[in-house]
Amino acid sequence: MAARTASTEAAIAALQDRHLAGAVGMEVHRLAIETRTLVGGRSAAATQEELWDKVARYAESLREQQGPDETTEPEGIGTVVGTAGFPSETLRMARLARAPRRSATITLDEPDRNRIEDELRLPKQALARKVMRDCVPLTH
Repeated sequence: MAARTASTEAAIAALQDRHLAGAVGMEVHRLAIETRTLVGGRSAAATQEELWDKVARYAESLREQQGPDETTEPEGIGTVVGTAGFPSETLRMARLARAPRRSATITLDEPDRNRIEDELRLPKQALARKVMRDCVPLTH
């Protein structure tokens, strides 16, 4: 369903990104502590926006460090299941890689992207405030 909606490549990338969640969560925690310690006279809004920029750069660096796509099905895992009885992420990526490629059926133009970004702005700020205030690591 994800491949039909967002494209095969986007579905594979999302599965690969799930492996980064723990490392990214710990980096958010580290950045929050660092910012609380070294905040100086910067405004809270600037600090919050900086947090998400740094997290995005860190996540991108992790993606670049990942090896080539692990989308070939390892021997003997055809029946391996992950949590809740679903196929493992590796198996799902392998199946997606072998299946016919699908283009995204839902695409966003610039006004739609801006509308979504505006809609997420307040929750994004609230989460940044909570992370910065409580220095609680994000978990997946």
